Amino acid sequence: MTVPVPPATVASRRPPVPVVVASVVVAVRMGFGAFGLVYFGVLAPPEVNPDAGSPAATAFAAVGLTTVITAWACLPGVWAGRRAPWHLLTCVLAAWVYFSCYKILAEGETESIAFLVVDVLVAGLLCLPTSRRHVAAGDRSAGSAPSPAGTR
Repeated sequence: MTVPVPPATVASRRPPVPVVVASVVVAVRMGFGAFGLVYFGVLAPPEVNPDAGSPAATAFAAVGLTTVITAWACLPGVWAGRRAPWHLLTCVLAAWVYFSCYKILAEGETESIAFLVVDVLVAGLLCLPTSRRHVAAGDRSAGSAPSPAGTR
């Protein structure tokens, strides 16, 4: 026999707006990242990228795709308020911020400024107090040990 869940409990587990917005933006942003990695790293014609399809470009695209897949895989956990996916997603975003900075500063690709801004804004949304409370509440409801003092 199943026990019905009271509506107040269901409503309290909904993610806050910053988490919802961050999740949607990450899903779309990583879609653009996946397209760029595959197209410019593997499929681009020589006049667009002369190194496309080389072993180095293919390996770079593969590593980049792992971060994209990792970000997508973290989204259900972030939505549910679990701490480990939240930490992993913020680390992936930090890697993408670093990559955007490299493309802007070292490669002179000013088109990457938009991606940098989106990544920083999403990281900011995930670090807002409401998002962090959502993660802390998700850990408590999952029965995990409380976090040490000062880490919230």
